[in-house]
Amino acid sequence: MYTLIYFFKKAFQGFSRHKVLAALSIFTITLTFYIFSLILLFYQNFNLLLETWGENIQVSIFLADDITADERLKLERLVQGFAETESFKFVSKDEALASFKDNLEYSDAVLEGLNENPLPASYDVKIKKAYRNHEIVKNFAFKLKELPKVTDVVYGRDWIERFSKFVSFFRNISGAMGMALLIASVLIISNTIKLTFISRQEEINIMELFGATNTFIKLPFYLEGTLIGICGSILSIILVTISYKFVSQNITYFLTFSKDTIIFKFLTAATIIKIVLSGILIGILSTFFSVSKTVKRL
Repeated sequence: MYTLIYFFKKAFQGFSRHKVLAALSIFTITLTFYIFSLILLFYQNFNLLLETWGENIQVSIFLADDITADERLKLERLVQGFAETESFKFVSKDEALASFKDNLEYSDAVLEGLNENPLPASYDVKIKKAYRNHEIVKNFAFKLKELPKVTDVVYGRDWIERFSKFVSFFRNISGAMGMALLIASVLIISNTIKLTFISRQEEINIMELFGATNTFIKLPFYLEGTLIGICGSILSIILVTISYKFVSQNITYFLTFSKDTIIFKFLTAATIIKIVLSGILIGILSTFFSVSKTVKRL
Protein backbone atom coordinates (compact mmCIF):
# COMPACT_ATOMS: atom_id res chain seq x y z
CA MET A 1 0.00 0.00 0.00
CA TYR A 2 2.82 2.38 0.93
CA THR A 3 4.58 1.57 -2.36
CA LEU A 4 1.45 2.41 -4.37
CA ILE A 5 1.08 5.72 -2.54
CA TYR A 6 4.74 6.44 -3.28
CA PHE A 7 4.22 5.80 -7.01
CA PHE A 8 1.21 8.14 -7.16
CA LYS A 9 3.07 10.77 -5.16
CA LYS A 10 6.00 10.72 -7.58
CA ALA A 11 3.66 10.83 -10.56
CA PHE A 12 1.88 13.92 -9.23
CA GLN A 13 5.24 15.49 -8.42
CA GLY A 14 6.08 15.13 -12.11
CA PHE A 15 2.90 17.06 -12.90
CA SER A 16 3.70 19.84 -10.46
CA ARG A 17 7.33 20.25 -11.58
CA HIS A 18 6.40 20.67 -15.24
CA LYS A 19 2.91 22.13 -15.14
CA VAL A 20 3.09 23.77 -18.57
CA LEU A 21 4.28 20.66 -20.41
CA ALA A 22 1.84 18.43 -18.51
CA ALA A 23 -1.02 20.80 -19.36
CA LEU A 24 0.14 20.91 -22.99
CA SER A 25 0.24 17.10 -23.09
CA ILE A 26 -3.29 16.83 -21.71
CA PHE A 27 -4.51 19.54 -24.09
CA THR A 28 -3.00 17.76 -27.11
CA ILE A 29 -4.54 14.41 -26.20
CA THR A 30 -7.87 16.12 -25.49
CA LEU A 31 -7.81 17.82 -28.89
CA THR A 32 -6.75 14.59 -30.64
CA PHE A 33 -9.52 12.47 -29.15
CA TYR A 34 -12.05 15.28 -29.47
CA ILE A 35 -11.47 15.32 -33.23
CA PHE A 36 -11.49 11.51 -33.41
CA SER A 37 -14.72 11.41 -31.39
CA LEU A 38 -16.39 13.97 -33.63
CA ILE A 39 -15.39 11.91 -36.67
CA LEU A 40 -16.81 8.74 -35.07
CA LEU A 41 -20.00 10.60 -34.16
CA PHE A 42 -20.32 11.92 -37.69
CA TYR A 43 -19.85 8.51 -39.32
CA GLN A 44 -22.13 6.74 -36.88
CA ASN A 45 -25.00 9.10 -37.67
CA PHE A 46 -24.15 9.38 -41.36
CA ASN A 47 -24.40 5.59 -41.71
CA LEU A 48 -27.70 5.69 -39.84
CA LEU A 49 -28.89 8.41 -42.19
CA LEU A 50 -27.95 6.43 -45.29
CA GLU A 51 -29.52 3.27 -43.90
CA THR A 52 -32.80 5.09 -43.29
CA TRP A 53 -32.76 6.73 -46.69
CA GLY A 54 -31.80 3.42 -48.22
CA GLU A 55 -35.22 2.06 -47.26
CA ASN A 56 -36.70 4.51 -49.76
CA ILE A 57 -34.24 4.09 -52.62
CA GLN A 58 -35.94 3.04 -55.80
CA VAL A 59 -35.44 3.00 -59.55
CA SER A 60 -38.13 4.33 -61.86
CA ILE A 61 -38.53 2.60 -65.23
CA PHE A 62 -40.42 4.63 -67.85
CA LEU A 63 -42.27 2.68 -70.51
CA ALA A 64 -43.00 3.30 -74.17
CA ASP A 65 -46.58 4.40 -74.89
CA ASP A 66 -47.12 1.57 -77.36
CA ILE A 67 -46.25 -1.23 -74.90
CA THR A 68 -48.82 -4.03 -74.94
CA ALA A 69 -50.20 -6.00 -72.00
CA ASP A 70 -48.19 -9.09 -72.99
CA GLU A 71 -45.01 -7.05 -73.32
CA ARG A 72 -45.68 -5.57 -69.88
CA LEU A 73 -46.05 -9.01 -68.31
CA LYS A 74 -42.82 -10.13 -69.96
CA LEU A 75 -41.06 -7.02 -68.69
CA GLU A 76 -42.35 -7.63 -65.16
CA ARG A 77 -40.91 -11.15 -65.19
CA LEU A 78 -37.55 -9.79 -66.33
CA VAL A 79 -37.51 -7.10 -63.62
CA GLN A 80 -38.52 -9.58 -60.93
CA GLY A 81 -35.72 -11.89 -62.06
CA PHE A 82 -32.95 -9.44 -61.17
CA ALA A 83 -31.20 -10.14 -57.88
CA GLU A 84 -31.35 -6.44 -56.99
CA THR A 85 -35.16 -6.27 -57.12
CA GLU A 86 -37.01 -6.43 -53.80
CA SER A 87 -40.41 -5.35 -55.12
CA PHE A 88 -41.93 -3.17 -57.82
CA LYS A 89 -45.10 -1.19 -58.40
CA PHE A 90 -46.78 -0.26 -61.67
CA VAL A 91 -47.73 3.41 -62.12
CA SER A 92 -50.19 4.02 -64.95
CA LYS A 93 -50.24 7.14 -67.10
CA ASP A 94 -53.32 8.41 -65.24
CA GLU A 95 -51.70 7.80 -61.84
CA ALA A 96 -48.55 9.60 -63.01
CA LEU A 97 -50.64 12.60 -64.14
CA ALA A 98 -52.55 12.70 -60.84
CA SER A 99 -49.28 12.60 -58.89
CA PHE A 100 -47.84 15.36 -61.08
CA LYS A 101 -50.85 17.59 -60.37
CA ASP A 102 -50.62 16.94 -56.62
CA ASN A 103 -46.90 17.79 -56.45
CA LEU A 104 -46.80 20.80 -58.78
CA GLU A 105 -48.59 23.95 -57.67
CA TYR A 106 -49.10 25.37 -61.16
CA SER A 107 -49.66 22.07 -62.94
CA ASP A 108 -52.88 23.23 -64.61
CA ALA A 109 -51.07 26.09 -66.31
CA VAL A 110 -48.27 23.76 -67.42
CA LEU A 111 -50.70 21.19 -68.85
CA GLU A 112 -53.03 23.76 -70.42
CA GLY A 113 -53.45 23.22 -74.15
CA LEU A 114 -52.39 19.56 -74.10
CA ASN A 115 -54.96 17.25 -75.61
CA GLU A 116 -53.55 14.06 -74.14
CA ASN A 117 -51.59 12.86 -71.14
CA PRO A 118 -47.87 13.39 -71.94
CA LEU A 119 -46.58 11.38 -68.98
CA PRO A 120 -45.46 7.77 -69.52
CA ALA A 121 -46.44 4.73 -67.48
CA SER A 122 -43.68 3.42 -65.26
CA TYR A 123 -42.51 0.92 -62.67
CA ASP A 124 -41.08 1.94 -59.31
CA VAL A 125 -38.53 -0.74 -58.35
CA LYS A 126 -37.41 -1.01 -54.72
CA ILE A 127 -33.83 -2.22 -54.22
CA LYS A 128 -32.82 -4.98 -51.79
CA LYS A 129 -30.77 -3.78 -48.83
CA ALA A 130 -27.66 -5.72 -49.85
CA TYR A 131 -27.59 -3.87 -53.21
CA ARG A 132 -28.12 -0.30 -51.97
CA ASN A 133 -24.75 0.88 -53.16
CA HIS A 134 -24.29 3.70 -55.64
CA GLU A 135 -22.25 1.70 -58.14
CA ILE A 136 -24.55 -1.34 -57.91
CA VAL A 137 -27.68 0.79 -58.39
CA LYS A 138 -26.01 2.58 -61.28
CA ASN A 139 -25.21 -0.73 -63.02
CA PHE A 140 -28.70 -2.03 -62.24
CA ALA A 141 -30.24 1.06 -63.85
CA PHE A 142 -28.08 0.49 -66.92
CA LYS A 143 -29.32 -3.12 -67.22
CA LEU A 144 -32.94 -2.03 -66.84
CA LYS A 145 -32.55 0.58 -69.56
CA GLU A 146 -31.54 -2.17 -72.01
CA LEU A 147 -34.86 -3.99 -71.55
CA PRO A 148 -37.43 -3.85 -74.38
CA LYS A 149 -40.02 -1.06 -74.32
CA VAL A 150 -38.06 0.87 -71.68
CA THR A 151 -37.50 4.48 -72.72
CA ASP A 152 -35.66 5.79 -69.66
CA VAL A 153 -34.51 4.85 -66.16
CA VAL A 154 -34.13 7.31 -63.29
CA TYR A 155 -32.73 6.50 -59.88
CA GLY A 156 -32.08 9.96 -58.43
CA ARG A 157 -28.92 9.17 -56.49
CA ASP A 158 -26.54 11.75 -57.96
CA TRP A 159 -26.75 13.79 -54.77
CA ILE A 160 -25.79 10.74 -52.69
CA GLU A 161 -22.78 10.17 -54.94
CA ARG A 162 -21.65 13.77 -54.42
CA PHE A 163 -22.28 13.53 -50.69
CA SER A 164 -20.32 10.26 -50.52
CA LYS A 165 -17.38 11.95 -52.24
CA PHE A 166 -17.55 14.75 -49.69
CA VAL A 167 -17.57 12.23 -46.84
CA SER A 168 -14.58 10.43 -48.35
CA PHE A 169 -12.71 13.74 -48.63
CA PHE A 170 -13.69 14.64 -45.06
CA ARG A 171 -12.49 11.24 -43.83
CA ASN A 172 -9.08 11.62 -45.50
CA ILE A 173 -8.53 15.15 -44.21
CA SER A 174 -9.71 14.27 -40.71
CA GLY A 175 -7.57 11.14 -40.69
CA ALA A 176 -4.48 13.15 -41.63
CA MET A 177 -5.23 15.75 -38.94
CA GLY A 178 -5.86 13.05 -36.36
CA MET A 179 -2.61 11.26 -37.19
CA ALA A 180 -0.64 14.50 -36.92
CA LEU A 181 -2.20 15.25 -33.54
CA LEU A 182 -1.55 11.68 -32.39
CA ILE A 183 2.16 11.99 -33.22
CA ALA A 184 2.25 15.39 -31.52
CA SER A 185 0.64 13.87 -28.40
CA VAL A 186 3.26 11.12 -28.20
CA LEU A 187 6.13 13.57 -28.68
CA ILE A 188 4.88 16.08 -26.11
CA ILE A 189 4.13 13.43 -23.46
CA SER A 190 7.54 11.83 -24.11
CA ASN A 191 9.26 15.15 -23.55
CA THR A 192 7.24 15.75 -20.38
CA ILE A 193 8.29 12.37 -18.97
CA LYS A 194 11.89 12.97 -20.09
CA LEU A 195 12.07 16.30 -18.23
CA THR A 196 10.56 14.65 -15.16
CA PHE A 197 13.25 11.98 -15.31
CA ILE A 198 16.04 14.53 -15.74
CA SER A 199 14.78 16.55 -12.78
CA ARG A 200 14.86 13.39 -10.64
CA GLN A 201 18.22 12.14 -11.95
CA GLU A 202 20.04 12.62 -8.67
CA GLU A 203 17.23 10.93 -6.72
CA ILE A 204 17.22 8.01 -9.16
CA ASN A 205 21.01 7.58 -8.83
CA ILE A 206 20.65 7.35 -5.06
CA MET A 207 17.82 4.82 -5.45
CA GLU A 208 20.05 2.71 -7.70
CA LEU A 209 22.82 2.76 -5.09
CA PHE A 210 20.36 1.36 -2.54
CA GLY A 211 19.41 -1.43 -4.96
CA ALA A 212 16.15 -0.12 -6.45
CA THR A 213 15.03 -2.22 -9.40
CA ASN A 214 14.38 -0.89 -12.87
CA THR A 215 10.68 -1.61 -12.45
CA PHE A 216 10.52 0.37 -9.21
CA ILE A 217 12.21 3.33 -10.93
CA LYS A 218 10.10 3.20 -14.09
CA LEU A 219 6.62 2.76 -12.61
CA PRO A 220 6.09 6.40 -11.48
CA PHE A 221 6.90 7.57 -15.02
CA TYR A 222 4.49 5.07 -16.58
CA LEU A 223 1.85 6.12 -14.06
CA GLU A 224 2.37 9.77 -14.94
CA GLY A 225 1.96 9.02 -18.66
CA THR A 226 -1.14 6.95 -17.92
CA LEU A 227 -2.70 9.75 -15.87
CA ILE A 228 -2.05 12.23 -18.68
CA GLY A 229 -3.73 9.85 -21.16
CA ILE A 230 -6.74 9.32 -18.89
CA CYS A 231 -7.20 13.04 -18.23
CA GLY A 232 -6.95 13.91 -21.93
CA SER A 233 -9.35 11.21 -23.12
CA ILE A 234 -11.96 11.95 -20.42
CA LEU A 235 -11.81 15.68 -21.15
CA SER A 236 -12.33 14.95 -24.86
CA ILE A 237 -15.46 12.91 -24.06
CA ILE A 238 -16.78 15.75 -21.89
CA LEU A 239 -16.22 18.23 -24.75
CA VAL A 240 -17.90 15.93 -27.27
CA THR A 241 -20.86 15.49 -24.91
CA ILE A 242 -21.21 19.26 -24.52
CA SER A 243 -20.95 19.75 -28.30
CA TYR A 244 -23.51 17.02 -28.98
CA LYS A 245 -26.02 18.41 -26.46
CA PHE A 246 -25.54 21.98 -27.71
CA VAL A 247 -26.19 20.98 -31.32
CA SER A 248 -29.12 18.70 -30.39
CA GLN A 249 -30.83 21.39 -28.32
CA ASN A 250 -30.46 24.03 -31.02
CA ILE A 251 -31.62 22.03 -34.01
CA THR A 252 -35.12 23.23 -34.84
CA TYR A 253 -35.88 20.42 -37.24
CA PHE A 254 -34.74 16.90 -38.11
CA LEU A 255 -33.66 15.67 -41.51
CA THR A 256 -36.57 13.80 -42.99
CA PHE A 257 -37.10 11.56 -45.99
CA SER A 258 -40.72 10.67 -46.75
CA LYS A 259 -42.25 9.72 -43.39
CA ASP A 260 -38.99 8.77 -41.70
CA THR A 261 -37.35 11.02 -39.10
CA ILE A 262 -33.64 10.84 -38.40
CA ILE A 263 -32.71 10.94 -34.72
CA PHE A 264 -29.02 11.56 -34.15
CA LYS A 265 -27.38 9.31 -31.59
CA PHE A 266 -24.46 9.79 -29.24
CA LEU A 267 -21.39 7.55 -29.03
CA THR A 268 -21.99 4.10 -27.59
CA ALA A 269 -20.63 3.10 -24.17
CA ALA A 270 -18.24 0.66 -25.87
CA THR A 271 -16.83 3.46 -28.04
CA ILE A 272 -16.32 5.72 -25.01
CA ILE A 273 -14.46 2.94 -23.18
CA LYS A 274 -12.25 2.41 -26.24
CA ILE A 275 -11.41 6.12 -26.33
CA VAL A 276 -10.31 6.09 -22.67
CA LEU A 277 -8.29 2.90 -23.20
CA SER A 278 -6.66 4.48 -26.26
CA GLY A 279 -5.69 7.49 -24.14
CA ILE A 280 -4.09 5.17 -21.58
CA LEU A 281 -2.25 3.32 -24.37
CA ILE A 282 -0.86 6.57 -25.80
CA GLY A 283 0.34 7.60 -22.35
CA ILE A 284 2.08 4.25 -21.81
CA LEU A 285 3.67 4.22 -25.28
CA SER A 286 4.87 7.80 -24.88
CA THR A 287 6.47 6.88 -21.55
CA PHE A 288 8.09 3.80 -23.07
CA PHE A 289 9.67 5.79 -25.90
CA SER A 290 10.87 8.46 -23.47
CA VAL A 291 12.24 6.12 -20.81
CA SER A 292 13.90 3.74 -23.27
CA LYS A 293 15.84 6.63 -24.80
CA THR A 294 16.64 8.43 -21.56
CA VAL A 295 17.49 5.63 -19.19
CA LYS A 296 20.38 3.75 -20.77
CA ARG A 297 20.11 0.75 -18.53
CA LEU A 298 16.33 0.23 -19.22
